[in-house]
Amino acid sequence: MQESEREITAKPRADLAVEYIDDDLLVLDKKHGQIHQLNHTACVVWKGIAAGDSWRTIVSSLVDQYEVSADTAGKDIERLVSQFRILNLLESQ
Repeated sequence: MQESEREITAKPRADLAVEYIDDDLLVLDKKHGQIHQLNHTACVVWKGIAAGDSWRTIVSSLVDQYEVSADTAGKDIERLVSQFRILNLLESQ
């Protein structure tokens, strides 16, 4: 599957509390008793997922903000989405 055809078939869990502090994002998961601090890159990806943005749109955001290749941005998104899933921060749409 080409990068432009990829989809993110998840969204942040509705029960999470989110607080933006400067360039970071804090995600409070009361259900699991955890707080997660997302750096700016992870925050961009999180915001895109929460907004329902396409894979291509999130890749473009990372490319524009960090001047990285689309391939690098795609790998970062893949890694972050995987980590969000492992931490049970996402639910299926």
